[in-house]
Amino acid sequence: MMKLTSACILLFSFTVIMPACAVQPDDAIPAKTKKSLETGYLDANPGFVGDVLGAEVITIFEDKEQSLQIIEINVPTNPDNVDHVRVISETGKTIPQDRTAEILRDYENNNVGIKLYLPKQKNWSFKLKLMENQE
Repeated sequence: MMKLTSACILLFSFTVIMPACAVQPDDAIPAKTKKSLETGYLDANPGFVGDVLGAEVITIFEDKEQSLQIIEINVPTNPDNVDHVRVISETGKTIPQDRTAEILRDYENNNVGIKLYLPKQKNWSFKLKLMENQE
């Protein structure tokens, strides 16, 4: 089955049908656009506040048994906009997480708390890509 784009519907409302009106297959029209935000680079130091979204590194705990860092971050953004978190290194590569990030939504204060489980590193920076509707 084919769907008409909203531009086509608008053109049909006039009495002239324009040849620019294109019919698109169903799979060419996305059901819902995925959105994302980035924090800008954050230093892995408690108290560091980023300059892009105002994300703040709250705590860093080192789990020596599992050789990982647990980093808690507060991001002042709409909680509905964050379903998945990707951690990006300074070189632009995705840093693999040892466990899926925990996302705590604070609707009352319009904040998102994020708990990351990352490989242990020293003196490093990273940024978060906050994504909506990640499957």
